[in-house]
Amino acid sequence: MIDWNQTKWFGGTNVFFVGDVLQLPPVCCKPVFQQATAKTLKYRLGSIGAVNIWPDTVTYNQLTINKRQKTDKKFIEILENVRRGFPDDQTLATLSERVFSMPI
Repeated sequence: MIDWNQTKWFGGTNVFFVGDVLQLPPVCCKPVFQQATAKTLKYRLGSIGAVNIWPDTVTYNQLTINKRQKTDKKFIEILENVRRGFPDDQTLATLSERVFSMPI
């Protein structure tokens, strides 16, 4: 049985957050998450933003090594440019070369 400590954030238990807030949406499907308006966020989150507990409660470690595409430096650069929303002319040209149409 877990003994929740009601005086500590998250009940005194360890919480492990994983994610990439800049993750690109799936290529062929709808994104897992949907855009939320400020009104919707305020309604759903209530007063959760009233106290900023993150700096005091969360230790942040950023993974910086891309293991999946580690051998393709150009592809890593393209992914970084696109995910940050600032593709340069070379990135756009490279991606445009790979566009093809499929019969419906």
